[in-house]
Amino acid sequence: MDSKNIEHRQEVQTNLLNTLDRINSKYCQSIVSKFKITLGDEFEGLMSVNADWICIINELFFPCIQQRFDLE
Repeated sequence: MDSKNIEHRQEVQTNLLNTLDRINSKYCQSIVSKFKITLGDEFEGLMSVNADWICIINELFFPCIQQRFDLE
């Protein structure tokens, strides 16, 4: 999907930024390089080998999935 065509794009990007900030704070001991937005809806970050990566991935993607299926 082309993120430029998402309805309420600014709100979605703000939600992504807030999610990344929350994860960076909550899992700071497990994150080697903070998660950050690189281009539009793309992001990157680096977790340590011992990171609780399942929890981090769930927190990253569950809100996106919930947002995607939100029916207004």
